[in-house]
Formats: sequence, C-alpha cells, structure tokens
Amino acid sequence: MIRAQQEVESSLSHVYDPPPPEYAKDSHWIKFSAYDPKIHDQIRAKVLKPIDKLNGSPRLLSPYNNNTTSTSPRFGTSFLSV
Repeated sequence: MIRAQQEVESSLSHVYDPPPPEYAKDSHWIKFSAYDPKIHDQIRAKVLKPIDKLNGSPRLLSPYNNNTTSTSPRFGTSFLSV
C-alpha cells in the first residue's frame, strides 16, 4: 500500500513533464497541460451538455436502451457534433 501511494505521488508530480528527448518528436506521446479555461471550458461545456434527443426521439445515454423506436444506430454517435 505504501509503494502504491509513492507511485501515485511520483506520477502526479511528473504529469506535466515534457517527454524524454528520444520521444520529443513522437506525435502520439500523451502530453498533459494544466487546466486553461480559455481552451478547456468550450470542450467541457460540450462534454457536459445533456443529450436529450437524437433524430427527434428521446434517448437515454445507454447503448443498451431497448425502449426506443428510432431506427438510427445507437453506437458511434458523437456528442461533440450536437
């Protein structure tokens, strides 16, 4: 348990570090940045916006909702385009 706590603390203290030099040009390297309201608030608003309708029919957020009359696919719908 102590080792796990140490690993968490180490990870959190390095979360914003740049990638090592050998990975600096790797476009797939995951990079984190501190929260910036100018950048992140727009995305946050879209993510938190409730999806209450899809093609004019009420929709639950579960892909397993069997109580729908819609013939549109229930998977692959992007909430960011709403």
